[in-house]
Amino acid sequence: MHHRKVCASAICPRCLVTDETIDHCLFSCIDAFNVWKACGLDNISPPTHGLDWFSWCKTFGASHGNIIFVVLWVIWCARNDVIFNNNRTSIYKSVAKIHSMLHYCAVAFDTPTSVAANMLSQQLVAWPCPPNGYVCLNVDGSLLGSPQSAGFGGLIRNSFGSFLGGFYGVACQAIILYAEIMAMLHGLELCWDKGFKHVICLSDSLQTVTLVKTGTSPHHKFANEVFSIRQLLDRD
Repeated sequence: MHHRKVCASAICPRCLVTDETIDHCLFSCIDAFNVWKACGLDNISPPTHGLDWFSWCKTFGASHGNIIFVVLWVIWCARNDVIFNNNRTSIYKSVAKIHSMLHYCAVAFDTPTSVAANMLSQQLVAWPCPPNGYVCLNVDGSLLGSPQSAGFGGLIRNSFGSFLGGFYGVACQAIILYAEIMAMLHGLELCWDKGFKHVICLSDSLQTVTLVKTGTSPHHKFANEVFSIRQLLDRD
C-alpha cells in the first residue's frame, strides 16, 4: 500500500508529481497539507522508519481520535474528484465536511456508557415545539481548526418536530459573529424560498439577536447582512 499509485494517471494534478504515491496524495501534496493544517494537524506525517500503516493508524488514532481517519477519507475523496471529475474542492469545504462527519461519527458510535457519563456533567435541555402553523428555524455558527475557519448551519422543523429543510456553509470571514449572522440570514432565506412565512428563529448568539432586533448603524462591520435579515423579517 505504501507505494501504490493513486489512479491510472499517476500524476498529481496539483504538484505535477509523476509516479505519485499514497504518502504524497494524503500528506505531501499542497492540497492535502493545507487540509491537515486547517484542522490544526500539520504535525501529522506518514509512516516512517519501517512503521506500517496499521501501527500508524493505532498510534495516531489513539492520540487524536476519529479526526485522523476522517481527514484521510476526505482528502482521498477530494483527490479522486479532481482526477475523475476535474473538480477541485476548496480547503474550507473540505474542513467543513470533516467536522460534519466527526459530529455524525460521535452520534453514531457513542456507547450508552459514554453517553451516560457525559450527561453527568451536562445540563439537559429540550427543544421547544413551535405553535401550529409555525416552523422553528434553529441556526448556529462555529469556528474550526487552527488557523481558524468559520462555518454555519441550521435546520427547519414543524410543530411535530419533523425535518423540513436544512443547510450548512462556510463563512468567508473567520469571525464567530459573522458566522452566526450568516447562519440566520441563510436560514431565513431558506424559509422564504420554501414558502414558510410564520417562522420562529432560535440562535444561541445573544449579540446576533440583539443586532437584528435593535438594528445597527450603517458603519457597523456587518451592517449589510443585518439589514438583509431585517428586510426578510419585514416581508409579508
